[in-house]
Amino acid sequence: MTEPTGTEQKYIHVFFLTLGRTAILTCLKDWHPYKDKCLFISQTSGSWAQGQDDCYSREATLLLIDNKEELKFIQDFSSRNKMDFFIGLNYVPAEKIWKWINGSILNTDV
Repeated sequence: MTEPTGTEQKYIHVFFLTLGRTAILTCLKDWHPYKDKCLFISQTSGSWAQGQDDCYSREATLLLIDNKEELKFIQDFSSRNKMDFFIGLNYVPAEKIWKWINGSILNTDV
């Protein structure tokens, strides 16, 4: 992964729901269900920080990618729609590592 640039892009937001085995995922209007998450595709361009702030205002977070299947889904969606998105991953220059917004370090096996 390379260091981020300052370019403005569309960003993807995700709202996490905790689901039990029998629960049926119900997403808000304009949100798209994917597995146990609801995805919101913003039509607004801005910086990563602006995307994160917008997510917080919606009681959501930027997308945290949990596994290879989810990564492939997002890559395919991005390619199919010719869109780039921000996700909840941030480069920490002082540590020279990529960290998810939940504090976990990027697993490059995913």
